Amino acid sequence: MDAMQNTRVPLEIRQNAGQAFTISIADMELPQDIYVYLEDTLNGTLTSLKDGDFELTAQSNLSGVDRFFIVFKDNSVLSSGDTLGINALNVYKANTDSFVTIAGISSRV
Repeated sequence: MDAMQNTRVPLEIRQNAGQAFTISIADMELPQDIYVYLEDTLNGTLTSLKDGDFELTAQSNLSGVDRFFIVFKDNSVLSSGDTLGINALNVYKANTDSFVTIAGISSRV
């Protein structure tokens, strides 16, 4: 897949009821016209992670991949020859880390 316009990546979150958690972006080097959102399908929200953090206290135990998605949107027309590519997109969390890493997104001209 060469274009990254409106790409959705399922995000599995396992969290016990009553516990708060935060999803934020750190060390992201994307062009300014690419936006990254956290979609919560249960609450019907789309939170811009470039503008701020997504925070939630789980009302019930969370698990599975059908509720939360990371959404990449291209909010402008790219110049001829400019594309964003996804090359072997990987989303992972090390057991000792409190963050998820998304790798494999590149800006190509």
